[in-house]
Amino acid sequence: MRDSLTGRFFNQVDRLSQERGRRYFMRGAVSFIEGDARSVHAGVQGTYLYDVRASIDKHVIHTSCTCPYFERELEPCKHIWAALLAAEQSGFLAGVESVAAPHLRGVVPPKVSKQIPASRGNAKNLLESSW
Repeated sequence: MRDSLTGRFFNQVDRLSQERGRRYFMRGAVSFIEGDARSVHAGVQGTYLYDVRASIDKHVIHTSCTCPYFERELEPCKHIWAALLAAEQSGFLAGVESVAAPHLRGVVPPKVSKQIPASRGNAKNLLESSW
């Protein structure tokens, strides 16, 4: 697990967020994801459809989520973990492999509506893909 995307961040996210995030991922709560080798943008369905983003900047992976927990704590939440699992499955954020010691850092999310569109034109719809 250490060489996988989520394996690189395993010790930086509390276990409860990981467990809940994995359950969200497994039940298909990541409704869309788009990205590339250096960034990812996803919608994760919780109480609302939350906007999750992650991007690589040197040795830091900036993360954000519009959920109340993340906005209060600026710590990786279950929605971020679910999005990282989906990114791993989709091959996004592959640029992390070239970072010697990547570190997750919470950043204030961009101001967007908490209820973002469930479908996006060029986004990968994970609910329709086969697991």
